[in-house]
Amino acid sequence: MNKIKFPIIKKKGKPFYPTENKCPICGFNRTTLITEFIVLNGGALKIIDKDHSIMSDDMEGFLSLTYHGGELGGDASVEIVEYSQNGQFDIYFCSFECLQTFFNRIVEELKQKMEIDILMKKKHEINIHHRKRG
Repeated sequence: MNKIKFPIIKKKGKPFYPTENKCPICGFNRTTLITEFIVLNGGALKIIDKDHSIMSDDMEGFLSLTYHGGELGGDASVEIVEYSQNGQFDIYFCSFECLQTFFNRIVEELKQKMEIDILMKKKHEINIHHRKRG
């Protein structure tokens, strides 16, 4: 399985991922896949009137998954798409299994970041407590 580093789409990059014709999860060559693939797409459109919207160079799209821990702490975010061109993006997969694996990796990364944030907050609280006692 391929390692994915987030964000996968950045401001100066192409508005699709992967940039090669391969599934980002299993590496299957999409050029041999004639009719069947899965696309996660998203973006923003510029409103020109109440009935019409268009792609526009002055739009930037993004996609993130965020956890807010409230009083418990643990705030964390995974930037999946960061400032895509024209506000549009596409992420291609060869199968539902690979799509599921992709979402699982996003969730796992979010959980790891959340756990790190909680540990850092606890460490900070311990340091403050020791300073008050000392």
